[in-house]
Amino acid sequence: MFIWQGAVNSFWEFNIGHLIDAGLFVIAAGGYVISRKSDIRQAIERRDEEMKKQIEMHTENRERLDTLTNFHESQLELNEKRDEQISLLRENASSLKHIVEGQDRRLQLLENSRGRTH
Repeated sequence: MFIWQGAVNSFWEFNIGHLIDAGLFVIAAGGYVISRKSDIRQAIERRDEEMKKQIEMHTENRERLDTLTNFHESQLELNEKRDEQISLLRENASSLKHIVEGQDRRLQLLENSRGRTH
């Protein structure tokens, strides 16, 4: 009898120990697969929750940016109107200055002419 024949014969001989080992291996492999599925499911749920949070945050940020953009545009319009009013006030002040200078000259001429007549 060859050495390998003994190994082959023992390979085909099953006893309760071999069946228990095989059963435990199948149970362990099944547990690993179930555990991996559970881990994957939890990871997917965490990812989905994070995505929802990021979407909510993005939506809130977008709304804030829209609000700021609207405020900025209204401020630009307000500044433009203010600049127009300042320009008009400068023109009016310049016109008033010329009017006052003209009035002052007339008063001086009147005073000079009254001073000569007296």
